[in-house]
Amino acid sequence: MHDIDSFNKLLKSVKNAQDLIDIYLEYEPYTIKSEKDDPSQGLFYCSGAAKLVLTYFIKEIKKTKIIDALDIDPNQIPTLSQGNVDTIWSGLRKIKENYVGVLQSAGSFGHLATFVGMPSKDQWAFYQANVNAPKNEQSTLVPLLNPDKTNWCLNDMTESQFESLLKGLTNKKRIQSIIPLPENKVDHVLPWLIQIYYFSGKPVKLDKKLFTVKN
Repeated sequence: MHDIDSFNKLLKSVKNAQDLIDIYLEYEPYTIKSEKDDPSQGLFYCSGAAKLVLTYFIKEIKKTKIIDALDIDPNQIPTLSQGNVDTIWSGLRKIKENYVGVLQSAGSFGHLATFVGMPSKDQWAFYQANVNAPKNEQSTLVPLLNPDKTNWCLNDMTESQFESLLKGLTNKKRIQSIIPLPENKVDHVLPWLIQIYYFSGKPVKLDKKLFTVKN
């Protein structure tokens, strides 16, 4: 079974760039193959990391259609901002099945990140890569491959820690401790668009106004 523990174990097995490239080639080859001159550069793309997480956790999703999962319609789903983060969190707590979510910046600074929730185990995770960060803070999914070996993912969180993460993502003073951003880009990230899928691949239907979960 694919879960947070197994994905973290897979990431911990990476000893060099080629190891991570091989994981991409198994689950999400398109980002790596697009970088013919230097495939390792694809490891820093936020979209590639998001696709890898989605294809790993969602059993039924077709790899050739994975980009559809990132095609978020802002007219159909809620946004995450400092003004409504408590309401968003209340809605997320209603989800009882395992799920994987996509956060897409609705601002002019494009960024994608993913989060995984396993409520029955009180386990959450947050994954990202970032090629648009300052040079010394560009990141992949694996700390070993990052400058100063900094981990910009949160691989194992409790419910309360995940709640704190969501609130931090909407706070201009805290967001740079979560996502490496140039100082002049903080105002260009918020708010976030959200799309969520059960591990089965079925989208979680979210009511934009009340953020109620519909089966």
